[in-house]
Amino acid sequence: MRWQKRLRLAIALLVVVFAAVVVVSLRRGQVRPAAVAPAKKLPEGAIFQSTGPGVIEHQNQGKIDRQIKFNSQVSYSDGRSKFTGVTVTLPNSNGRTVTIEAREAEITQPPGKQIGTGIFRGDVKLTTSDGITVKSDSASYDDTTQMTTIPGKLTFSKGRMNGSGTGATYDQAREVLWLLADAKVDAVADDKGNGAIHVTSTQAGMARLEHYMKFTGGARLDGEGHITTADEATAFLTQDDERVTRMELRGNSRIDAKAGGSGP
Repeated sequence: MRWQKRLRLAIALLVVVFAAVVVVSLRRGQVRPAAVAPAKKLPEGAIFQSTGPGVIEHQNQGKIDRQIKFNSQVSYSDGRSKFTGVTVTLPNSNGRTVTIEAREAEITQPPGKQIGTGIFRGDVKLTTSDGITVKSDSASYDDTTQMTTIPGKLTFSKGRMNGSGTGATYDQAREVLWLLADAKVDAVADDKGNGAIHVTSTQAGMARLEHYMKFTGGARLDGEGHITTADEATAFLTQDDERVTRMELRGNSRIDAKAGGSGP
């Protein structure tokens, strides 16, 4: 019948319109997958990279033997690692420790060892557990000799004493700080107003275990009302390194009283 044909035609038209609406809706609502950021490429020759802080440590008989704290690390196949915001802690045979801090460092790790050599740059600070602090722009460390070498200008402090120089070494095993050139050392007065002195020489050394300081190459000591000069001067200190117990002068020695000075 005619009305049946019209009904079938209407249904067919409805199906076509519905299908078109579905297709358009699906196209408009389609979610494309987000682009995946490519993995950060390692520096050339690197085998590992950490952009976050971390700690590397080695224990010996339950005690920390070596420790490296850092903000970031890049390790290479040849055994080198570069660190930023680094602090390295190194013990010695006398039970004391030395820490070296720097903005960045490159440290080698030979087979069977945690640390071989280290090169430190930027705001370098060497601190011993018994109170010596040395600051410089750069330094290098060799674990075989337990020697830290500072190539440029530096400052140091220990208790009432502070000083400066150009170039230095710190022997961790012997606990000796040696200024290689332009040595200047000042000791401020104690709480009684005694003991202030200003010393200049070509080189100067502080031997922590033996409790003495040595000045070589035109030593000049200005303090306590006198000016003392000699080719070499050795000041023997008390156990706390705060006071001089005796002085030895060698070569062209001279002691002059300053105006108003008195005493031997």
